Amino acid sequence: MRLVGLLEPLPEFLATNIRSRAPEVRCAALRTIHANAIALPFEQTVLFTTGALQRLSPEGLIAVGYHELSHLQEGTSVKFLRVLPRVLALEMTGPPTNFSRMTAIMRVHS
Repeated sequence: MRLVGLLEPLPEFLATNIRSRAPEVRCAALRTIHANAIALPFEQTVLFTTGALQRLSPEGLIAVGYHELSHLQEGTSVKFLRVLPRVLALEMTGPPTNFSRMTAIMRVHS
């Protein structure tokens, strides 16, 4: 995943805390005013928005980080179910020929 210009490093205390629980997980801050954190299970990545970094206490950020890490531990079928609504939304707005591609993706991941 490449979001050039939109990502920056997390504060050291938060990155260290997350990596102490899951050393293989990548983490970064996504530049936006909205407060949110996002687990990207297929990329094994946790993103915090800069809005969340500004609004939450250090303890709150650590708690949110642990919550997001729990999403990365979910099984493949749960990960796929979390992604499926987004895939369907994209497919419904694209050309009709994309539906067969989505069906093929579903068969591979089932």
